[in-house]
Amino acid sequence: MEHHISEIIHYFLTFLIILVLISVALLGKEINDINAFKNYVNTSIERHGGYTDQAELEVVNYSQKYYQDLFKINSVSQKGRVNYGQEINYVIQAYFPVAFFRESHFIVDFYGQASSRLRSE
Repeated sequence: MEHHISEIIHYFLTFLIILVLISVALLGKEINDINAFKNYVNTSIERHGGYTDQAELEVVNYSQKYYQDLFKINSVSQKGRVNYGQEINYVIQAYFPVAFFRESHFIVDFYGQASSRLRSE
């Protein structure tokens, strides 16, 4: 009888370890997506000469279309158009879902910086 109980516990622990490994792999993929999104935010800020309304709209649409609203710009050091070469600091707030628990998620902040590449007219 004890052998059967220990075998059941062994199967349960093996299954639990496999679930943890799968969830870590899925989390790694989600965290890797932040690099592509951060690159898009930098390009949009550089192209529009700052975090303008048009740049903000592009970033929001991109997040909705490709990442199902997992990433949002939480704060920006300067809104609107800025001078050429001026740096803009921003914070991306990422909502990572917990694998196998779709209703729960955790929030992580990622910091970024971009420079305006548009000359003033």
